[in-house]
Amino acid sequence: MFAAKESKISDLEFEINLGPEWYQQIKNPGRNGVPEYQMFRIPWWSLVDQYKHRSPFEWLVGYFLPKSFETIFKIKATFTPNGAYARFAEAVLREFNITNNGKPYARATIVREANRVSRDRIRPRKKLNRA
Repeated sequence: MFAAKESKISDLEFEINLGPEWYQQIKNPGRNGVPEYQMFRIPWWSLVDQYKHRSPFEWLVGYFLPKSFETIFKIKATFTPNGAYARFAEAVLREFNITNNGKPYARATIVREANRVSRDRIRPRKKLNRA
């Protein structure tokens, strides 16, 4: 029984780390009704990389919080700095003490990242100087 609970906790941690819809993606039938990861003998954890293109902050404010906002308030999340969603996300971040180097995230930052995710754009990364 202890092993079963430990396994469930491990599964939940895995789901949190991978982002949304990972389970549906690996279970979606490919050709002939066989999930793609099985068809090519790809281990399921190889799909992890496709979720690494966004930061945890982007997943939170751009994917999870808008869905929560729409579920709770029954209105569509609109991404404007003084809009209801921006205030909601700001309050959630403040409540859970999610900060940007000790300072609270600005509404403009929340809105910018939410817009990027909603438009399926990826944030440009800084290039490393390798000498």
